[in-house]
Amino acid sequence: MIQTYRDVEHIIIDAGSTDGSLEIIKKYDKYIAYWISEPDHGMYDGMNKGIRIASGDVIGILNSDDVYADKYVIENIAETIKETNSDSCYGDLVYVDK
Repeated sequence: MIQTYRDVEHIIIDAGSTDGSLEIIKKYDKYIAYWISEPDHGMYDGMNKGIRIASGDVIGILNSDDVYADKYVIENIAETIKETNSDSCYGDLVYVDK
């Protein structure tokens, strides 16, 4: 879902997918700050690669089959962190059966 908050650095760490993911990544390349597709040592290794590359003050992780509930999620997070001077936040999961 397209988000209203625009100051976002999209980083994609792919573990060498062979399921068509690379074609999707390449299609949206102009919107992605950095992406790499290479074998890694599991999900957390991939997350740590992205964290090391990130240049922002706030890091959010969205896994491959996850989506945000609405278009204001990142904007709401950014506003809340700024207003409360928080160091971290979390979100609840909503499981959806399409």
